[in-house]
Amino acid sequence: GLAAGNYLVVTAPQNFAGGGALFTRITATGNDPAPDPDDDVNGDDNGTDLGALIGARPVTLSNGGEPTSEDGDNNTNLTVDFGFIAAGAAA
Repeated sequence: GLAAGNYLVVTAPQNFAGGGALFTRITATGNDPAPDPDDDVNGDDNGTDLGALIGARPVTLSNGGEPTSEDGDNNTNLTVDFGFIAAGAAA
């Protein structure tokens, strides 16, 4: 697993290139500020448009201090979420 610390979660830029899984998609957050990924809320779009990729603000991971609502394991954090919509669609 990962050591305790701060991590950046980003999408790979090739996902947005022609033929990529996210080609013609944008972050569902739009221009709104994305929620803090350290809020441990599942299902909120933590993505921010960073130009060539989408990323979340830093998330802090700690040994034994993570939410257990997803899988019962206090050493996992599955609450960093990205939502995508078709470009031109209302967020």
